[in-house]
Amino acid sequence: MLFRSQASITFTVLLVLLAGSQAKLSCEECTMEMHKLGGFAKAMEKEIIGFLQEEYCPTIESEDCFHHLEEHYPEILGMVIHEFIEQRAMHMCQLMHACPMKSAAAMIKQDDGFTCDDCTRGLEYIKVFLTDRVVVDEMVVFVQHNFCKPEMEMCGRDIAQHFPEIHLMTMKKFFVPLDICTNAGPCEPQA
Repeated sequence: MLFRSQASITFTVLLVLLAGSQAKLSCEECTMEMHKLGGFAKAMEKEIIGFLQEEYCPTIESEDCFHHLEEHYPEILGMVIHEFIEQRAMHMCQLMHACPMKSAAAMIKQDDGFTCDDCTRGLEYIKVFLTDRVVVDEMVVFVQHNFCKPEMEMCGRDIAQHFPEIHLMTMKKFFVPLDICTNAGPCEPQA
């Protein structure tokens, strides 16, 4: 699972904002947690690559798939996390109503508890956002313009062809709200 241990607890608190819950984080706390989320995802790099080699590579006709994932995916993953999670932390927190739209002033923190429902609903919101076709298309263009070099003749085409499916497979496998919330603590393990 993508988010584990004590670190996942702090991130899931952030997600309560997405569910429209009464529990709130300050703007500063929210942006800090978005940066931690980026670190969590980067820490899963090897597990994600192994998953894609086992599940994605057999679906395409490429003898180089394993090699390309090992060689290029770490840089691509790092770029996407940096741009879409870390650099856009303030924007994401504004979308979650943790930060005012025109100011970084902290909102009043309410201590209304944090439930399993808060956590899972919040994570569902983030998952929908990060798998939205427009956002995925933006990720493709970003990677094409910031990863592909002139000597990589087929890079832009390959990114457009492979990145969306790779991203969606990864999100489906590693971004499972109930599993994440169970590991984080708000949800009880199910029998």
